Amino acid sequence: IPKPSAVPFLPPFKKGLKGGIALLRFWRFVLNGGFTHLYLNSAQGSVAWKFFLLPIPHRIKIIGTLHNIKKLSSSFGQKIITRRIDGYVLLSDLLTKRYQEVCNNKPSVAVYPVYYPKFNTHKLLKNDGEVWIVIPGAVSFSRRDYLALLPPDVSYNSHIKFVILGNKNKADGNVVYEKVSQAGLLHNFVFFDGFVPEEEFYSYVLQCDYIMPLIHPNHGEYGKYVTEKISGTYNLATAYRKIMLCPQEMN
Repeated sequence: IPKPSAVPFLPPFKKGLKGGIALLRFWRFVLNGGFTHLYLNSAQGSVAWKFFLLPIPHRIKIIGTLHNIKKLSSSFGQKIITRRIDGYVLLSDLLTKRYQEVCNNKPSVAVYPVYYPKFNTHKLLKNDGEVWIVIPGAVSFSRRDYLALLPPDVSYNSHIKFVILGNKNKADGNVVYEKVSQAGLLHNFVFFDGFVPEEEFYSYVLQCDYIMPLIHPNHGEYGKYVTEKISGTYNLATAYRKIMLCPQEMN
């Protein structure tokens, strides 16, 4: 097996001819490298299923992370992957029941990626008595129920701060910002006008009082996050020992 220093540079997998060439280079590297095992960080998506179209000897055992259980029954590409892969890694025991219902011919194991590298962080200005509730990730209605924070005639004490820890200029961020503004609650929210650098992201996580997933299982759009996929918020809260504010159904 080549030493890490001998691993060739692999360009990002893109669409078109360049992406195809990169995929072939990777395939040849796997075949010629003397490897016996291969782990795919994401065993789904277009790059993965195209890779599995190529002949891969069974001497190489392949496992990979499955992020969305629904793909097993709804995606033709996922069926191509499942046909050859030796097993899947799930990111929560919550997903095991649904996985076994739709895919009982491939073994799976649940692994919790809750050990983060030590990021450079800094002390943030936090006034005495303030309570910071962090809501991390892409500001998208398909991922989180942001409107649950804004029921009619809602008001919050001035010491409550919801930290929307994502880029408000992408996905539904500007819609969320406008609705918060219309409700007259901007003083209770912290928004970011661009990508949140790691140093700042983890500084807020370390200094916050609570983490809020904003996932409500009784809502059809978000129920999938306790059966078919999980939110990274779970692992973030576990890793940094933060209390999650969430519905009783998520106990």
